[in-house]
Formats: sequence, structure tokens, C-alpha cells
Amino acid sequence: MPGHVTLEILLKLPIEALIRCRMANPIYISNPIAGDYLTLPNGETKPDGQFVSRFGSSPKTKQYKVVKYSDFVEIYTLGSGGWRRIEHVPPARHRSLFGTFVNGALHWLIKLPNGSVLRSFDLENEQFRAIPLPSSRVYYASFKRSNLGIFGDCLSLSSIGMYASDWDIEIWVMKEYGVKESWTKQLVIKSPSP
Repeated sequence: MPGHVTLEILLKLPIEALIRCRMANPIYISNPIAGDYLTLPNGETKPDGQFVSRFGSSPKTKQYKVVKYSDFVEIYTLGSGGWRRIEHVPPARHRSLFGTFVNGALHWLIKLPNGSVLRSFDLENEQFRAIPLPSSRVYYASFKRSNLGIFGDCLSLSSIGMYASDWDIEIWVMKEYGVKESWTKQLVIKSPSP
């Protein structure tokens, strides 16, 4: 099938019907239902370079975008034919390679020298912002064992805390997007007592 026909089909599908883009160069976007895929042109990120990528859509403009995040950001808007580069982005050591798409933004857990942060990239205005994390001893003790997800329509964080003689699993849900006080501990699983 010609590329322009595949693009037209992909642009008409809801975001939920599309699979994440593959984290490599080149990047492929696929529609497993129709058996179609689109190969994006290579950007400036080197094939062996370390970057994270994610696919999402702007709720207002309905534009589908692929974002590659490394020392800089590259954005490919489906139908544009090429990548755009954004300089001067916040530095990061990524924990979540693919990120999570919710509320019109891509989200990654980021490890910084003085702690960690949840960083979002808004697909509408193409700006980064920090999202507050919940106050959880499990999360702060176990950054390496934490993951972002979606619970209902809300951003969620799951963490496994490993301690000297026990462990905890916590799942937190941000009920009101961007509001730290809205993080709610949805589930706690504790290790059995010895």
C-alpha cells in the first residue's frame, strides 16, 4: 500500500488503535488491526544513540506526533514529512523508556542528581513541565522499581519497595491532573509476616 494511503488511514484512527512506536531508527508506527505500518524518516538522533520515544496526539488539534527525547527533542507530526528539533531541553536520565500518554502529554520518570521528578511534555504547546510526585516512602526508596501507567483515565505510579526484611507494592493514582494533593494510594500489598 502506498505511504500516503497508509498515512490517511492512520490519521483517521483513534490513538488507542495504534501501537507505540518502536524505539529505534527508523521508527515504525503500526496499525495491527489493518496490518498497516508507516516508516518515519530518520531524524538527527543517531541509531545507536540513547533516547526515549513515544507516540501521542494533541486533543485540540488532533495531530499525531512522535517525540524522541535525548539531549534534545525531535518531533515528527504525521503528515509533515520531517522532524523538527527543539534545543535547550531539561536534562534527564530516563527511568521509563516509552513514557505514558495521558491528558494530552507524554510523561517520563526522570532521575536527577538531587532526586527524581515526573516530567511531562505537552503535545499542544510542546513544552516540558514537572508534575509533582506523591509523598511515598516506597517510591523514594525504590525509584528503580517504579513505573508509570494509566488507571482509568488518570496517571498512575506503581512502586515496589524492598527493605531489609520485607517489601511493599504501592499503586498511586493522580485523580486531578497536575495537583500533588490529588495523588491517592489506590492499592497497597505488603509482604507476609514471617
